[in-house]
Amino acid sequence: MACGGQYEKALDQLQNSRSGLTQGVLKLQQRVLIFEMLVLLKKSVHAEDFDAADHYLEQLRSARTHADTEITFEITLLEVELLLRKKDYKTALDIINNKIKQLKQNPRSDVAHTLTLLVQKSRIFAAASEPAKGLSICLRAASTAQQLMLVKVMVEAIAALGAILTALREFGAARGLLGAGSALVSALFFGPLVLVGD
Repeated sequence: MACGGQYEKALDQLQNSRSGLTQGVLKLQQRVLIFEMLVLLKKSVHAEDFDAADHYLEQLRSARTHADTEITFEITLLEVELLLRKKDYKTALDIINNKIKQLKQNPRSDVAHTLTLLVQKSRIFAAASEPAKGLSICLRAASTAQQLMLVKVMVEAIAALGAILTALREFGAARGLLGAGSALVSALFFGPLVLVGD
């Protein structure tokens, strides 16, 4: 729900589960509270309410030590998104590079995380008016995501490539890529498109 912008609905569900289902289970209550803070952070970042976002991010930083890999990764992505909105590209890039280095040192790390970080790195270059630097990074990430059938990462990479091509003033290529990407995703979820009359 929060990914679709339905923040209030997501918060209501989390608060209901915290007050009912998790009663008496401290670890579960803490986990639900972390999810609530993630939703509030995401909402603040998208509203560009930087004071609130900084507040929630600070609270979540202390939870990083106890949280699982997926939650800490989500916190990192939201921190980078906040820095992008603030136009603090250097700090965002430093965080991405450090996280990629950590993942490379861990042989059991999730390849989807690494590819997502590479897509984010290309977004940072595009936002910092250096889209050419991000082009090859994003192409490699998109290609690997397609080979591994990581649809979410592939869609993010296609969107980032569209933005990079637009920044490079390659409007026709961006339009073609986004159209082909939409068709590919539709085929993956709904099967090949059948034209009426065939």
